[in-house]
Amino acid sequence: MQKTDKYPSIQIKIHWITFVLVMCTYLWVWLAKYVLVSFPGVDHFFWLLHFFFGALVFVFTCIRFVVQKLLQKYIPDVVPPIAGWQYWTATVVKIFLILVYWIIPVAGYLYRCKKGATLDLYVKTFTARCEVDMSSAQMWHAIHVNTAYLALALIAVHSGFVLFNHYARKNNMLLRMMPRRKSK
Repeated sequence: MQKTDKYPSIQIKIHWITFVLVMCTYLWVWLAKYVLVSFPGVDHFFWLLHFFFGALVFVFTCIRFVVQKLLQKYIPDVVPPIAGWQYWTATVVKIFLILVYWIIPVAGYLYRCKKGATLDLYVKTFTARCEVDMSSAQMWHAIHVNTAYLALALIAVHSGFVLFNHYARKNNMLLRMMPRRKSK
């Protein structure tokens, strides 16, 4: 493998799969909580989708982290280059994105566990294995929800930075992560 003008194909695929999973996770919880609350059987299905997709986000974030470290030397340069402070700011935002997408599902699981509820992920149901403690459950729920909103803000900053570089600075930052076009 050699360095090109794009990220390695596996990194591009994992990036966009993770993005779709994240957006679906938010969509399912908002549908269950705000739109389908009057339909108990239907809203439960969307809560289960939220749990399942949240677990997938955790798994893909872990995979993405490992792949990123393994393929670090193949990351294409930004042309024209960005200022050093912008590079470090972008790096910090990406690190926080990784951290929040590890914290959110762990906090969600601990919330369910401390509440005494099971966690049904379709393929496996996890039974609460910790002592029920409703005040601790509320704390973990607050961490889960607030970190999820922080993640949305970080996605907005990340996306805004990339779009600013693409449209205003006219560099290749966005194009490096776009899938290759299939030749006809």
